[in-house]
Amino acid sequence: MSVVSQSSTSLLHHRIFRKMLMAYSSSSLGDWFDVIAIQIMVAYYWQVTPLQLAWIPVVMALPGIFFGSWAGVWADRYSQVKLMLISDISILVLTSLLLLISNYYVLLLLLGIRSLLAVVQIPAQQSLTRRIVKEEQLLQASSWNGIVKQSSKLVGPLIGGMILSMTSFSVCIVVNMVMRLGSFLLLLSILKTNISLKTVADATSNKPNSDSKLNENTWQALVEGWFFVKKQSLLLATLLFGFCGMLIIQMVDFQFASLFRVIAPDRPYLLGWMITAAGLGALITMSYKRKQKYIYYGKNLGGAYIIIGAGILGMGLVTSGDIVTLIVIFCGLLLGVGNGLFIPIYTYILQKETSSTMTGRVFGIENMLSSITMVIAPLLGGLWIQYTDPSSVFSILGIIVSLLGISGWFFSEKIWRQEID
Repeated sequence: MSVVSQSSTSLLHHRIFRKMLMAYSSSSLGDWFDVIAIQIMVAYYWQVTPLQLAWIPVVMALPGIFFGSWAGVWADRYSQVKLMLISDISILVLTSLLLLISNYYVLLLLLGIRSLLAVVQIPAQQSLTRRIVKEEQLLQASSWNGIVKQSSKLVGPLIGGMILSMTSFSVCIVVNMVMRLGSFLLLLSILKTNISLKTVADATSNKPNSDSKLNENTWQALVEGWFFVKKQSLLLATLLFGFCGMLIIQMVDFQFASLFRVIAPDRPYLLGWMITAAGLGALITMSYKRKQKYIYYGKNLGGAYIIIGAGILGMGLVTSGDIVTLIVIFCGLLLGVGNGLFIPIYTYILQKETSSTMTGRVFGIENMLSSITMVIAPLLGGLWIQYTDPSSVFSILGIIVSLLGISGWFFSEKIWRQEID
């Protein structure tokens, strides 16, 4: 159990954090516009196979595997704000090229390059957050970031689906470009702010943090990050638990369109409705968790997997008929509640158990592990679904995720030993 002392001052009064949160809101919302557009386009209009559908998240994840840890090192050693600025403007240019494509393989290439340019964003954001936010406000910061992410998941697919139904794929891409430009301008304003706090000044300069060894090379910094994780048993347990769960969940995460083509072939909008319901469930849960004082690591993470597993299992049990829409929305809510429970606690643990000079590296490692799951799992799921019934795959994997969550719940004191005060 971790006791969190909530500050009476809201983080939204923190000028740098507020601008960074607004920038994240803009880029995250924009990303969801073309995520929903791409999925519906390739699944319903290009009629790609489940395996071809699976290659999209794989290509987007590969840069994280090869460069995730390095991105964490860069985020610890260089200006986090400038790294995010370079990433934003580069992604904007690549996104504009999506307007010119009409080929599946060209789409994969552009998405892969765009993901490469985005790989530094999360480590840089988390590293800057760790340096400018007081320790007692870390959970609040994680919750705000989670709320933004899930609010984007709520609003983005809903509006994106509406735009797509009334206009075209290109409009969704343009909206994403505008939102990414907004993120760039907000981050640019941080550099122009007169900052007096030394920690923030360090974080927005081109120099490494004062605690870092100036003569430390990048390879040594990378190895040091891995050794740090290995020595912190609670941190290591959290990363492995997250990795195991995501390895299973990602087998179906990008295959909902394949499932809906079977159970509701005449309703492509169901994907957007499900994602919207998930965003709503996560938003409600995160809003509640933000006010919680006592954090039980294992019970929260295990309970989250139990709920997510139930949502996946529910999807697998759906059959065609008029009630499909209601069941999909309900299961989407379950998925959202589970994610809303898991994400802020998981992020909080990684920040809480990590020193400020290691935050970028730890989140870089986490990003690399997440990327590994995004390469292995979608291909396995795509192959499985291509040669069998999607519903049975969802049902089996939903049960496995729930069993993993039950294990985390009941063995929480043994796995997360530091919970015991």
